[in-house]
Amino acid sequence: MRGTPLPTTALAAVSVLATLSLSCPREDKPAPGAASSSVARRTADRRPPRARLKTRTSTAPPRPTPGKEASKRVLPQPVCAWNHAYEEDSHNDSIAAILAGARGCYVLIDPFESAGAREAIPRIKAAGNVVGCYVSIGSCEKWRKDYRTTKPHCGPAYPGWEGETYVIDTAGILPAIKARIDKMASWGCQMVEFDNMDWAFHHNKKITVTPDEARRYNRAVCAHTRARKMMCMAKNTTDGAEDFDGLTVESYTHDKNWWTASHLHEILAAGKLGLIVHYKDESCAKARASYRKIYGEKVSFLCSDKRRYRLRK
Repeated sequence: MRGTPLPTTALAAVSVLATLSLSCPREDKPAPGAASSSVARRTADRRPPRARLKTRTSTAPPRPTPGKEASKRVLPQPVCAWNHAYEEDSHNDSIAAILAGARGCYVLIDPFESAGAREAIPRIKAAGNVVGCYVSIGSCEKWRKDYRTTKPHCGPAYPGWEGETYVIDTAGILPAIKARIDKMASWGCQMVEFDNMDWAFHHNKKITVTPDEARRYNRAVCAHTRARKMMCMAKNTTDGAEDFDGLTVESYTHDKNWWTASHLHEILAAGKLGLIVHYKDESCAKARASYRKIYGEKVSFLCSDKRRYRLRK
């Protein structure tokens, strides 16, 4: 399923990506009234970053050759970025600020967080932005409305993340994840960003999901996303997601470039969206410069200090 060609109508979304503006401001000021309490439920208590896998598991199956349509998914690099969905001890972007300032950018939102977020999608797209929508596929989140449906398929607590538990039954939870993706499609999302997709790669004895099971599950989720005419954004790894349409990685001042560097290099070399979200750094420009020495000028970069996102490209 990983090599499934992208539906023709999905290429329309890619053509929007191809026209993204490359002149986004490097410094942004919050719009009046930009503060939003709507994200408090997801971001009220930020914890230390999760332990992460830094090497590709050797049992990964061979990578399939993309089909003709998949090979056409060429995205402009770099792009400016906005993030409403998550943050680390700083204020994530409010919907009001996004509507006021995002032009020709990649905008990630959590459409399940509020009706206001969902209703803003057409206006965000009308400003030339590409809208990515957030979903965690490796954890159950107790505050989600479908938690009763997902709970039977999750087990131990996700360390450091209050209210989240590990997925332990990928086949059982897949219908609920597909239902969320169906809603995202109906709301107008253009990409889906899959958080915690590397949860089974940590050699955690508390969960029974194997890396190969996780890879099959990740591919099934992406196949369903593409069937709904959206694109797939991997998160922190492309192990089992080599044919996804982009990659977001999270970076910290004390833990830079922790991921498998070849994953991001390969995404960028394919002309796909490669985005580094860097947290809590008083010198965002220096952090970006250090990453561009590694990955080149095409890598997209979103950086926050301890208060808010500042550098967006």
